[in-house]
Amino acid sequence: STTVTNSIAAKAALAGATFSGDISAPNIKATSEFQIFAGGTDIGAIFNSGGALTIQGTSTRDVSIGSDSNTNAIFIEGSDGNVGIGTNSPGSYFSKNLVVAADSDSTGGITIVNGAVNGNNYLAFADGTSGAAAYAGYVAYGHGSSGENLFFGAGGSTKMILDSNGNV
Repeated sequence: STTVTNSIAAKAALAGATFSGDISAPNIKATSEFQIFAGGTDIGAIFNSGGALTIQGTSTRDVSIGSDSNTNAIFIEGSDGNVGIGTNSPGSYFSKNLVVAADSDSTGGITIVNGAVNGNNYLAFADGTSGAAAYAGYVAYGHGSSGENLFFGAGGSTKMILDSNGNV
């Protein structure tokens, strides 16, 4: 005869599953990590790393965060760490909607889009987090009623302006 139980661990064992660590229901609480499998293949884990929610693909698996309507709102290529926003192939674009941190050879890039009619976009290079150190060097693009200008800054201030007519 079989004994029916409401224990999640007992039901999981009947289905061939195992648990490690603590788990509770109905809101599912795990005290260590959730290991995620698909068809018996380990694909990743969700866990606490120093107080930060960490989502990690196993080996070189990609990680995607999204919704039903935008499955790749944030996409991380597991093989190289490229990050795409709104794309699952960030390596296919020339800095199109791409957030990139400089890698081991100190290169990186980003495309900045400003939807405002009168506005400025900045690419800043920081030496610190406050004052002029937060924008020690920069390239800025301004567009609006005063024209379209490209600004170049160093040492925390604008050193050169290139206007839309090509004048410096």
